[in-house]
Amino acid sequence: MTEPESASANQSQSELINEEDPDACLEHDSFGAEQIAAATELSGFEDDGEADEDLFEELERLRESGFATVDEDDADDGGGGLGGGSETAWRIDLETALLDDECDFGTVRNICRGRAVPGHLRAQVWSICLGAASGGARAASLLDEFDGLFDLPEQAELRAACRDFVRDWDAGGGEGGVAMQSDLESMLTHYCKLTGRKFLSVVRALLQLPQQPPQQQQPSTRALFPMFSALLTKYTPRPEPACHVFRLLLQYHEPALSSLLDSLRLPVADFASDWMAGLLARDLATEVLHPLWDMYFLLADPFLLLFISLVFVVNCKESLLAPDVDAESVRRMLSTTPSALGVADVADLCTLAQHYACRTPASLRTLFTAALFGDAEPDADLLMALCLPVTVAEVTRDPPFTLVDVRSPDMYNRGHLAGAYNLDSGLLLSRPTEFDSALAAVVRTANGPLCVSGHGRKEEDTTTVLVAAQLLRRLCPGVSIFPGEDDEEDETEELVSVSTWQRDALSSYPCSLLLGDDNQQTPGHLIIREQHMYLLRLCPKQPGMAAIVVRRPLVKVVKITSKKRLPEFITFKYGDTDKDGVTHLTDMDRVVIPKAGEATKDVKMQIIKLLGGVSPQQ
Repeated sequence: MTEPESASANQSQSELINEEDPDACLEHDSFGAEQIAAATELSGFEDDGEADEDLFEELERLRESGFATVDEDDADDGGGGLGGGSETAWRIDLETALLDDECDFGTVRNICRGRAVPGHLRAQVWSICLGAASGGARAASLLDEFDGLFDLPEQAELRAACRDFVRDWDAGGGEGGVAMQSDLESMLTHYCKLTGRKFLSVVRALLQLPQQPPQQQQPSTRALFPMFSALLTKYTPRPEPACHVFRLLLQYHEPALSSLLDSLRLPVADFASDWMAGLLARDLATEVLHPLWDMYFLLADPFLLLFISLVFVVNCKESLLAPDVDAESVRRMLSTTPSALGVADVADLCTLAQHYACRTPASLRTLFTAALFGDAEPDADLLMALCLPVTVAEVTRDPPFTLVDVRSPDMYNRGHLAGAYNLDSGLLLSRPTEFDSALAAVVRTANGPLCVSGHGRKEEDTTTVLVAAQLLRRLCPGVSIFPGEDDEEDETEELVSVSTWQRDALSSYPCSLLLGDDNQQTPGHLIIREQHMYLLRLCPKQPGMAAIVVRRPLVKVVKITSKKRLPEFITFKYGDTDKDGVTHLTDMDRVVIPKAGEATKDVKMQIIKLLGGVSPQQ
C-alpha cells in the first residue's frame, strides 16, 4: 500500500539551474535570445535571472544533430543548411537519393538532418515528406472525378481570390499566370467539393507551396494536387479548435500572458487564427517561410505550429506585460510578431518550439489530434476544458508533474497514486482559509507542474475544477487536470490499494474479468464486503493498485451460474423484483475464478445473511 503523503512531504525539486550566460549558447540571438530568457521562467514560480540548464542542453543536442545554425551564403540562394557549415557533400547525396524512385522520407530526413533544402530540390523533398509521392497516383486520379462544374455557393469569391493570388504571383502578366489561375480554381473547387472545407483556409495554405517563376515550366495541376491535398490533411489544423488548444498551451506555460489576454477580452483567434489556417504563409517572407517549412516537414510534427506560435507570443512577453497596454495594441503587436523573423532565426525558433513541446504533457497529442486534424466533430468537453487535460495513461506512467489528489483524506488513504499530495477539496467551501494555506504549501513544496486529480466522475468532480481554477488564479505555470476515465462502460473507476481492500474484505479471490463485447480477460480480484461485491481490475503499471470496475449491492444478485465444462466460469446476474414478484434482469458480470466453489459459497452465504434466509438461484 502506498503510504499517505502530506503536502509538506519531501519531493524532488525542479530542474537544476545553470549559471552560464544564456547568450553564450546562441550564434543568432536577434530573435532567439529574448525567448531564451522567457523560457527560463518555465520551471519555476519566480525568475531568479539564471538560465534553464535543460533548455541549453537541448539547444546543444539539437545543434550537434544538425538543427541549429544557418549558413548565410546558403540562405541567400534558398538552398542553405540549417545544419551549418559550407559542406556540399550532403547536397550531392540528396540529389543522388532523389534520383532513386525508392527514395523515402527516412532517407531524406537522414541526409538533410534539419538543413534547409536546396531550392531546386524542394518540390521533390516536400512531396516525399508529405507522402504525396507514394500516394500521388490516387490523389491525382481524384482530379479525373472533377465534374467540371464551378458551382460552389462561394464560387465568385473563390474565383476572385484565385485571380488576386495569381496576379501577385505573376507580376509580369504572362500566359503562365492565366493557366495557373485556371488550374488553381479547378483544384480548389474540386477539393472543396471533396472535403466540404471552405476555400479561404485552403487558399491561405496554398501560399506556402513551392512556386516557380512563370518563365519556367509550370507544375501541372495533376502533380500539384497530391501535395496540396496531403499538406492540408496532415498539417493544416482546423483554425477554431487549434486556437482553443493554443490558448490551453499558453495558459499552461505562460499563465500571466494568458490572464492578460483574458483581462483584455482578447481571444487568441484575433491574432492567431491566420497563423493556424495559413501555416504562417501570409506572415513570413518566402525566404524565411521555405526553410521553416523544410524543418516542419522533416520533423514531421503537425503540432509544431502550435509551439512555434507559443514562442512568438513569449517573445513579446516583456512588452505585453508593460503597464497601460490595451487590447488593440496587443492584438497589433502579436499579429505582426512573425514578420520580425529572419532566416538566421529559424533554427532557434524551431529549437525553442521543441523545447516547449518536450515540457508539455504528451496527452495533448493523444486528446487533440482528432479534433485538429480529423473529420469528425471535436469533443465539446475538450473544447470547453478549463485547463490542459491529461489521460490516465500519462498519469500512471512516470508523469512529468506532481499529482494533487483532491479527494477526501479517507478516500485518499484507501488508495492513491504514488507521489500524490492530498488536498481535500471539501475545505474549499467549508474552511477556505485552511484550504488556502494547504494549497500554498502544495505549490511551495512541489515547485513545478501540478496535475489536479479528482474522483474520475463528472458529478463529483466540480470541486476538482474549482481547485484547478484556484491554481490558475495564482498564475501557477504547468497546471493540468486529470478528469479520470470517462468511459461509458466504466464510469465509477478509481484506483485503490489491493492489500488494503483485501484486509478490509470478508473474503477476496483472484480472478480474471471478462470485459467488453469480446470478453477480453483482464487480471483482477473479487472482493466481498458486508453489503457489496466489488470487481477490481489490476493496474499493470502500478503494482499493488487496482481500478474499481463495478460495485454491486449483494441484495441485487438474483442468480449465479457456471458452465458445466468450465466450472470456474461464473456469471453473476443482477435484477429488481416488481410489486407482482416478477424479477427483471438489469445487468450481469462474467468472471473466471480459480476457486469458484468457495467464492460463490461466500457470496451466497452473505446474501442469505442480508435477506434473512432467502438465497439466490444457482
